[in-house]
Amino acid sequence: GYNKELAEDGWSLVGAREISGRPVFAPQKVGQRTQVFDEPTGWQKVDRQLQEVRLRLERAESEEQYQAVGLLCREVLISAAQEVYDSERHSSLDGVAPSETDAKRMLEAFFMSELEGRTNEEARAHAKAALRLALALQHQRTADFRMAALCAEATSSVVNILAVLAGRRGRSF
Repeated sequence: GYNKELAEDGWSLVGAREISGRPVFAPQKVGQRTQVFDEPTGWQKVDRQLQEVRLRLERAESEEQYQAVGLLCREVLISAAQEVYDSERHSSLDGVAPSETDAKRMLEAFFMSELEGRTNEEARAHAKAALRLALALQHQRTADFRMAALCAEATSSVVNILAVLAGRRGRSF
């Protein structure tokens, strides 16, 4: 049907969401990966910074420019941590109160609190692994596209996990 015609121009229609039990279709470039969440989180600073990460990754050509992507990923994680962390609800694992820029402590405390218990073990492990990957890659002194892209992807994953847990994705919980 329609997708056969659209494919000639490099496009297809895919089910994006539902309204009243019926699919709502959206255009997608053929060969482009499907994003689980393409809408912003609503955290303005985080969304703006993530967009900047994508732009810089696309344009980067030198080691310094790839390193800049990693540094910007660090800023995204700090901004996201500041959005979700609540010192009243989330206590750090080592008992040390995180500073305003200590994304690692804030996010680890958030994940432990929001994903507690054995039933959440895998989700908690994934969230913590994505965070560790993003943190490790943002400090790479010899950055290239591969490292910068992995850092951007891990950072995006952490932000999406945070958005789901904070109720900013899908239906309100």
